[in-house]
Amino acid sequence: MKQALFLLAATCILSSCSRTVEVSSFEECKNAGYNVYETYPMQCRTPDGLVFAQVINQESSAAPYESDHLVLFNVEAGEVLTSRIITGKARLLFFEGTFPVTVYNDTMTPVVETVATAQSDWMTEDWVNFTIDLQLPENLQGRGIIEFKRDNPSGDPVNDVVIPVPVLFQ
Repeated sequence: MKQALFLLAATCILSSCSRTVEVSSFEECKNAGYNVYETYPMQCRTPDGLVFAQVINQESSAAPYESDHLVLFNVEAGEVLTSRIITGKARLLFFEGTFPVTVYNDTMTPVVETVATAQSDWMTEDWVNFTIDLQLPENLQGRGIIEFKRDNPSGDPVNDVVIPVPVLFQ
């Protein structure tokens, strides 16, 4: 009996007993429960390495940026940054009431490193409002990225969350 169970387990392992769902789009991949990465656009990766990118409808009017960890009230991905004060809400990014924010220019050189500051109790898994006061250089123009990161005092990469949001500077 033990030998039969061992043979069955070995066969299962060798033949990839784990079932994978066949997917052909970002939405199918996400709905199947595979890993979703908060890039822009978001990407989903299947266990066998296929990557599907979220389709962004370029014809629709821009809307404030939103992801699983971050909602920006006054920043639209790919659009002109219209205010130096950024407001939004986040969850699971804060430590000691802040999380790091870096602004990169079109050559991916950091031009501003600052923090988002919680506007209420941050020790929750719920959404917490925040503000950021960006002190941008006056000569900053062109494309750039605002990168929001989980404050990760452990340094363990498994706890990292990085959310890059493309913007335009004028």
